[in-house]
Amino acid sequence: DKTKRRLRKSKKTVDYNGVLGTAQQQILFFSGNLSWIDESPESMKILEQLAQKKIRCMILTRVDIVSEQKIQILLHLNSRFGRDLFQIRHCEQPLRAMLVDSSLLRMKETFSPQGHKELKEQIFLYYAIEDTEWILWLQKVFWQLWNQSVDAEMRLQALKDIHH
Repeated sequence: DKTKRRLRKSKKTVDYNGVLGTAQQQILFFSGNLSWIDESPESMKILEQLAQKKIRCMILTRVDIVSEQKIQILLHLNSRFGRDLFQIRHCEQPLRAMLVDSSLLRMKETFSPQGHKELKEQIFLYYAIEDTEWILWLQKVFWQLWNQSVDAEMRLQALKDIHH
């Protein structure tokens, strides 16, 4: 059933590596600052496996001094594997999601005590959506943002020029 939706509530982050490992062609990421890379000690191993399998990873994220190190790590994988499999663009947007091929959408929503005084601790909601219409719509949103975003290497060079 392609309209399946699952929701999981957690007080801690969820390991995305199982989802990443299912990719066959590409993964589209809506990220804030690439913090998902640090959520599991296995993340770098999984990213290397994606590169070995030639899975394209297109990433929309903030490209700034906070995320620079993680961006450089991903760009280094491109050099190491001789392909531009990790393409990154600077984009500040509110979504935290990944689209795996055209079959799975994983989204994360965060609720913190700072924004919701009723909460005692941070809560994460994870959505797993396999609805084709949702996935196609969010792919269109992704490519719209991608086409108006700045390449990460250009953005990093501009930041470097400003700070030196």
